[in-house]
Amino acid sequence: MSHRVLLAGLFHETHTFLDGRTPLDDWTILRGDELLSARGDASPLAGVISVADECGWTVTPTIDMRATPSGTVGDEVLEVFWEGLSSGFDDGPFDGIYLVLHGAMACENCPDVEGEVISRIRAVESLADLPICGVLDLHGNISRQTIEETQGLISYRFNPHTDGHQVAVESARLLEQIMSSGRRPSSVWAAPSVMWPPTGTGTDDDPMKTLETMARRIEADDDDIVRST
Repeated sequence: MSHRVLLAGLFHETHTFLDGRTPLDDWTILRGDELLSARGDASPLAGVISVADECGWTVTPTIDMRATPSGTVGDEVLEVFWEGLSSGFDDGPFDGIYLVLHGAMACENCPDVEGEVISRIRAVESLADLPICGVLDLHGNISRQTIEETQGLISYRFNPHTDGHQVAVESARLLEQIMSSGRRPSSVWAAPSVMWPPTGTGTDDDPMKTLETMARRIEADDDDIVRST
């Protein structure tokens, strides 16, 4: 049976300490079938498209918006994204939702954009109980709400981010498993009291190298853990 999947992307690393704002004009926007132009490249979006092709999904591509890292995002950007995403709702019913996210986007009046998007999705009756999977940047500032209301948001393992495509493939295959089996993993959120400068987050060196090794070992030793991020 072909599963029907709603697809969208919203990607921005917001630096709230920077002066100025990031207006709509700074964004690259793809709409509808334009998202499928990523097929075959090395991006996370291409990763999920490859799994969709492999599994025979019927995909409703809605909107993909991205901008380079910069200051606080104008509120209008969130509304343009939501309008684009919601334009696909009538193509349902859907079996699942896949989102290509960064995880650290903040608007002028919404400090947790990803959480707001998830909340709005869950408020739509036809989408309220659908599994949501997707990919996140390793540098995301992920809220409890974002994690606990989704089933499989998985972040990159490496910095530099050489594995975005592969991680998108993994999370898309997880969505396929959920839709096919009806079994849903539970996502658990934890926020250690640690703040590192960017120079300390490269995964080729410690401390991140050791932490990544430990995380992969925990996954391998516990069959109940799908992925630790």
